[in-house]
Amino acid sequence: MPTDNAPQLASENQEEEPWTKQERRKRRHSPPQVTKKTRKKHLSNHNPNSDPEESEEEEQPGNEGPDDQLEQVTRVLQEMRALASVMEASPPPSPAIAEKEEASMEEEEPETSHVGKPASEKHQATVAKTTAPAPETRQEPDQPSSYTHLEQQWAFGPSFWSGGNSSRSVGVATLVRGRCFTVDSVTELEGGRALVVDGSWAGEPVRLINVYAPSDVGERRELFQRLRPQLVTSRTIMMGGDFNCILESGGRCGTRAKEGWMDDGAKLLAEMVGEASLTDVIGSMGADARNFTWGRPDGSVRSRIDFVFTSRSVRIRQHSMVTVHFSDHRAIRFQGELTGKFLTGPGTWKLNSSLLGREDVQEELRRTYSEWQDMKDTFQSIGEWWEWVKGRIQDFFKNVGRKAARGRKREFSRLQQQLQELHDLQLRGWDVMNPLEAVKKELSEHFHEESRRIIFRSKVENLEKGEKCNSFFFKKVHSAHTPLVQLRNREGILCDTKEDIRKAVTDFYGDLYSEKRSDGDQAERFLAGIPRKVSTPAREVLNAPLTLEELHIAVKSFKSGKTPGSDGLPIEFYTSLWDLVGPDLLELYEEMEQEGVMPHTLREGTIALLYKHKGERCDLKN
Repeated sequence: MPTDNAPQLASENQEEEPWTKQERRKRRHSPPQVTKKTRKKHLSNHNPNSDPEESEEEEQPGNEGPDDQLEQVTRVLQEMRALASVMEASPPPSPAIAEKEEASMEEEEPETSHVGKPASEKHQATVAKTTAPAPETRQEPDQPSSYTHLEQQWAFGPSFWSGGNSSRSVGVATLVRGRCFTVDSVTELEGGRALVVDGSWAGEPVRLINVYAPSDVGERRELFQRLRPQLVTSRTIMMGGDFNCILESGGRCGTRAKEGWMDDGAKLLAEMVGEASLTDVIGSMGADARNFTWGRPDGSVRSRIDFVFTSRSVRIRQHSMVTVHFSDHRAIRFQGELTGKFLTGPGTWKLNSSLLGREDVQEELRRTYSEWQDMKDTFQSIGEWWEWVKGRIQDFFKNVGRKAARGRKREFSRLQQQLQELHDLQLRGWDVMNPLEAVKKELSEHFHEESRRIIFRSKVENLEKGEKCNSFFFKKVHSAHTPLVQLRNREGILCDTKEDIRKAVTDFYGDLYSEKRSDGDQAERFLAGIPRKVSTPAREVLNAPLTLEELHIAVKSFKSGKTPGSDGLPIEFYTSLWDLVGPDLLELYEEMEQEGVMPHTLREGTIALLYKHKGERCDLKN
């Protein structure tokens, strides 16, 4: 939309008339002056491929002749007529719908150094939140927002952009400096409001979360609820942005500074930060007024509504507040160190039982399994073949899971795009309330399903069925996934390296499960009164060959959701495919009984260390 100080647009149907010399002289000396700079600046606003350096050129009107100025004015008018014809095709957005929000802030993530590397090799990331571009021509609904022109201006590394659905005044961007950051995935939780970037920083998995929270309390709380599951991760978290709420009583001064200083959205955010054990890089406000991040120009109202939170594994070296000329918010700048000492491994894989309920998956697995059965003769034993088959089963379901995840991501992107298009139509005056509510409902169901998947991945036993992602759930999940950073070995020395911690655990359980010396005389006296012979009927039952029915009864006696081995195949896998795998299991157990040898995966187990919440956490007895 042209601004007030722009030249007035000629009507689309108005014809140009030749100018007289007097008119030329009058227009030459009357504002606004049209120069190559203003013309190129106008063109660059509508051409994403324009070179920003060209706009720096300028020629003063006094150095041009009348014919040159006439040619420039004519060209600009022609361009603006074309622009006006596009803009007149749709009515302007209603002022009542336009959102009024505080200006966004710009942040920079820490310059991150790694252990064993000189300072010159430190890598710096910048996470900047900025308003989405507001081009003078509104995009049509079938044209997605493009930030190519902005991406081209950031030449220091990858950048990721997200614009708003209902308002052009919202938007977030994550800018990364350096080429050592490898992107794994980018998730737009809400257009212009929350952007999640997963990647690896010099080999260490990190999650960058950029937030621009709404000013409305209800909408802000809803956004935080969507954001909450993203904090359940083994990645190092760096979350920053304009959260539009204060987290401590001294976080605001001025009008109504003490009245209801912590709303529902702020309480939820504080709860989330505590659950995920995140650290505020700036720390408490205290009595230092320099920690305010936003204020009115006259200084009557000031508050701290911008934050950067990181995982505790990030060692904060220094931090500062930076005043900028283009916003009434101050930027938060800090330097931190990613140590990489306690990188979390891939963990143990477990089959998602919900995949077994899909008919297409079952049909494909049965067909493929029959092909695997034909390869038994190529192995030396059934046990060796079964070990190989279990690896193929894992690969099969991992591929199915990846395809399902890609499908969910495409569906989420489709819903987000549809939401964007419907909001654009609503701003043009269209009645799209019903389809808009339908899309919002689908998005709500999507996040509900994502919560269920988080519950499954959390592997918290008493939460796997019917539990919602509430405060109790997240406390349980974060508690179960708190890494061990220190342990005492058998000599009582505190270990803080991964190798020493692993050795301390191995020594402790090696001693615990080692063979203990027993008193033979006491054992004989204890067993003296027990019959040492088995009756003939009992002997016949015990020595009878295994049957398929016996195995089936044993399998069904297991608790659902349990995996009897380290292969990650739960009981549901065996019960749902018993007609397929049952005979092979019977053949396997018969071979084990005859040969007296068990396959490798049946002879190993996984020990998970669970803190009892009593005594020192670094003591293995606790």
